[in-house]
Amino acid sequence: MGLQLTKIFSLIVLLFTVSACIDLEPDSAVNMLGQPHTLTATVEEEDGTPIINELISFRVVEGPNEGRESLPFNGECVPDSCRTNELGQVSWTYTSEIVGIDSIIAFGSMSEDGFEIEIPSDTAIKIWQGIPRPIPALSLWGLMALSGILGIIAYIVLKRRKLTA
Repeated sequence: MGLQLTKIFSLIVLLFTVSACIDLEPDSAVNMLGQPHTLTATVEEEDGTPIINELISFRVVEGPNEGRESLPFNGECVPDSCRTNELGQVSWTYTSEIVGIDSIIAFGSMSEDGFEIEIPSDTAIKIWQGIPRPIPALSLWGLMALSGILGIIAYIVLKRRKLTA
């Protein structure tokens, strides 16, 4: 019973001592399919002191890429370890081949006496748009035919003006 109370007390202390916050930028962005999008998480204490070497996970929590997550050392994070640098920042870049709106959150974690708490960031919104369709245009032959027709019309109009004058 005494061990249980100690663990509960440790959890309560951990909950109340979490003073870190994670800010995820940009808050929203629009990209075309296939273009890379980069999010940056800044992890700081309440007083603005950067938290260095904190492992951050980025997750798409809703949208067409739901379940997509950052992985250390796969080339998507800067630094590649997905740990915060001396400014308390880490970035994640991903792309999409699916049109839609993703909601992304960055997570850090704190642990004490076997308890672990995830600290979420604010939510960033990512809008993926399809490639715009090209504007219909005339081919080279179509332009030549149109020029010929307009030339004939101009010739007829000029002839009529000469006849009526």
